[in-house]
Order: sequence, then C-alpha cells, then structure tokens
Amino acid sequence: SGIGARHDRENGQTFLKGKVKNNSYRLFSNIEYKPLPFVSLNAGGFFEKNQLANSAFSPRIASNFHLNENHTVRFLISKGTRMPDIKEQRAHWTYTATNLNTGDNSLTFYQSAVSPGNLSNEQITSTEIGYLGNFPQYFTCRSLKWFHPSFKILNDHS
Repeated sequence: SGIGARHDRENGQTFLKGKVKNNSYRLFSNIEYKPLPFVSLNAGGFFEKNQLANSAFSPRIASNFHLNENHTVRFLISKGTRMPDIKEQRAHWTYTATNLNTGDNSLTFYQSAVSPGNLSNEQITSTEIGYLGNFPQYFTCRSLKWFHPSFKILNDHS
C-alpha cells in the first residue's frame, strides 16, 4: 500500500504559451488471500486524481494456482487508465521571431497546434493467462503469457 503526490510545472512560450502546472495524487494497495494451500487470490487498486483530468480507479484481480512448488498457473484481469499530460491538455504551440528589423519587436509567424483540452482518460482492460515454471535442475525459470488488451477510450492527437 502507498500514497504519492506529484507537482509538475512547465514554462514555455513555444509549446505552452506560458506557465502551466499540475498537481496529482495517488493511492494504491494490494491484498492477498489463500483459501487453500495451492491457491492465492490477489486484489489491488490504484486511484489517481489530478488537476487536468477526471479522477480514475484502476483495479486488478488475479488468481494463482500452484500446481506444485515449481509450477504455477495464473489468471488475471485488470483495468488501466492513462491520464493526459500537460502538453496533451494545454498545448498551444506558437513560434515567435524576435529582434526583427520590421519595426516591431517580435512577430508571430507560425502556429502549428492548440490542444482541444478536456481530453478523456485513456482506458484499457486486459486479461492474462500465464504459466510460471521453475526448473532448478537447469538453473532457469520460464514464464509464458497470453495477454489480450481491449482499449475503450483513446485520444486522437492528429
């Protein structure tokens, strides 16, 4: 379990048209339950909130079946969230030429992009089936996984 806080601050006329800041906060935890000696169940979560996007909770549940002390099969499902960062939410790209001999002190001559802002959090739900094999006679471990991601929301930056 844990808690975290982060303060991001950027200043730039070219990419942000000034100063932009973002405070984010996160909580996370995991628990394990062993109903039988060869079964372990895990549940965890990650909660995040920041100033640029909606808050999000990302849960994860897993079950591990220990076939013996060297071989385990795992099943899990999780939901992940990626919050847009400062440049995705607040971008305002402007290129300015200064010290020109045009009578003006500066001239804005090209603007390439302005973020639409209010972007949604990107979401993925993933399922996984895995096998972990320990082969002490060969001094090695092997992990095999089948992973299937399902994307719900993706931000288009085109």
